[in-house]
Amino acid sequence: MTLLNMQRFSAENFNIILDAQQNVVETFGKTKKNTDYLLFPVGVHQLSLLETTSHNGSEVASINHNTLQEYLMSEKKKWVAVYKFVPRLLDIYKDFNMIVVDKYGRRTYDKKTGEDFVVCNF
Repeated sequence: MTLLNMQRFSAENFNIILDAQQNVVETFGKTKKNTDYLLFPVGVHQLSLLETTSHNGSEVASINHNTLQEYLMSEKKKWVAVYKFVPRLLDIYKDFNMIVVDKYGRRTYDKKTGEDFVVCNF
């Protein structure tokens, strides 16, 4: 039943693709042409000191965070990135609009209660 509903689903300007690229940043050029905003549900920010191979399924993208940061800082199109909160993100994105959110979805200024980090360039 669910598979049948998914096959029938239709929405204008809503595209889902399975990306086989090793670096998720390489895909952005393909998908951003017909969009007003770019949303990056990044998850946990990890320091990319060494490139490591993880054994994740196809639903988990491998993200080089340094490459993603460079991409976002140079991107002119409006974008929003959502991370799990770590204090170093405040320094990395200090020139952008950012909000730290607690586990109840409220804005917080306390680094100890921060759960998520939302940053955008608009």
